[in-house]
Amino acid sequence: MKYTPSILPALCLALAACTQNARPPLQCNYYTPRYAQGFCIDTANGHKTLAAAAYSQQAGQPERRHRLGAPIERVVCMSTTHLGFLDFIQKTDAVVGVSAAKFIYNPLLQAAYSNGKIAEVGYGASVGIEQIARLRPDAVLAYGVYNEFEQAAQKLEELGIRTIYIGEYIEPHPLGKAEWVVAVAALFGCEEQARRGFDSIEREYLALTRLLPPDLRPVPCLLNAPWNDAWFMPCQQSNMAQYLHDAGGASVVPLRGGCTASPESIEDVYARAHDAECWLNAGNSPALLALGQMHKLIPQMPVFASGRVYNHNRRTAEGGGSDFFESGVMRPHLVLKDLISILHPRLLPNHELYYYQRVE
Repeated sequence: MKYTPSILPALCLALAACTQNARPPLQCNYYTPRYAQGFCIDTANGHKTLAAAAYSQQAGQPERRHRLGAPIERVVCMSTTHLGFLDFIQKTDAVVGVSAAKFIYNPLLQAAYSNGKIAEVGYGASVGIEQIARLRPDAVLAYGVYNEFEQAAQKLEELGIRTIYIGEYIEPHPLGKAEWVVAVAALFGCEEQARRGFDSIEREYLALTRLLPPDLRPVPCLLNAPWNDAWFMPCQQSNMAQYLHDAGGASVVPLRGGCTASPESIEDVYARAHDAECWLNAGNSPALLALGQMHKLIPQMPVFASGRVYNHNRRTAEGGGSDFFESGVMRPHLVLKDLISILHPRLLPNHELYYYQRVE
């Protein structure tokens, strides 16, 4: 199977999100999240501080604390999910640099890049340290998947540019991912606005979960697609597992416990796929024909023949940018609404899919 560059970062994030050890939520006296486990906001000695877990591949690192002083005005974002947070708090005009600019979905940010207001700073080991320095950002928002960026972060710190790791991708609950907007907003001095916005999203999400009657039969679902001769399944402590539960579905392949993504054999998945009534997140195939060509066993699956196959690629930019991975982090209620509509259409008969679409 061949994956486009736009899919590889998302796949790496999805796998990394299940490779970290579980840790207790951070505790602070100013803001302790209700769902997120990786940050909190503290006040000590008269100073407000953002405590963020150091999500990197270097084990044993303590959380990092960032003093919250004057609001930042210029920022470099190393992930498109950061753009989703900034769009939610109306701070996209602060973006001066991004990684993999062609994968931006937001039309306003696309235009800003085309007009030279936003620079491309590179990706992974190819991050341009000098270029970032020339942009004079107040902070670089990063994520701890690749060890290569640890070296870049150290050099940036030496230049007086702080790196702040945003660990939303590690959160096991979709609302935990969205709650990181409070951490990002705190850097801009507008966390109260973000808290109110998140409260509204939480209410909508929980209201949707209450649509499911207690005796509802979970729909057996096949998840993901083969990649490099393996079929990676989400772990039990993943946001996809939470989405599936809250939408009234169940994986036909038992999800492994803990926080480790599991590569299953394609043959084992095929054997269990006969019970699936719906297939979600089927790779990045634009059509059933392409999906069927990924492996010789796929066309033999009853769920493939039924046509109940869905991907979260309805909102995709020409360059390959996916809005599911951009604004979706701040709209878990819309993701859940899509999934409920797919699995139990009678509960939401008038809903038009937003992020998901049927693969035809």
